[in-house]
Amino acid sequence: MVSEKSRVVFSMDKVCLLVIVSCALLNGAISSPSPPLGKKPSQCSKELPDSCALCGRYINVVLKAKNVLNGSNFNIEAKLSGVRKQPLLYFLEQAGTISPGFNKFKSTYYKGLGYFIDSINGVEGSVASKTFWHILSGNKALECGVSSYVPEDGETILFNFTTYKAAGYE
Repeated sequence: MVSEKSRVVFSMDKVCLLVIVSCALLNGAISSPSPPLGKKPSQCSKELPDSCALCGRYINVVLKAKNVLNGSNFNIEAKLSGVRKQPLLYFLEQAGTISPGFNKFKSTYYKGLGYFIDSINGVEGSVASKTFWHILSGNKALECGVSSYVPEDGETILFNFTTYKAAGYE
């Protein structure tokens, strides 16, 4: 049984990790000049589909998760075809229905920020080991998280378990 004190420490660990990753993103990826009038300033500002899952158009997306750092190394993949366009978290949930490993992801919701991916396939990032699930489209890091990012048709998203340093945040 975990004591209340342990739960608070565990929760603070996640908050610290979220703050470090958020600050790194804000200091690097979102510091570009303002876009011309009428243009979207970042990939996070894409127009979100209506809240109704039946309103987004059908798209095809590939999700991959890679761990070469921690214990049991793995590369898992889920090809999602004909799924309504929604935020990335929805695609991660759908991947869990068709691909072992993705069904073992955990996330934490932070008010005002959205969901943070804590673990995939039982592998969890931590402040102590300076590790996290880095989310990329192609070779480019996403500027926002799974609650805000909306994949495009034909896109491949990689969840790469890595260190802050290897991701360029240290």
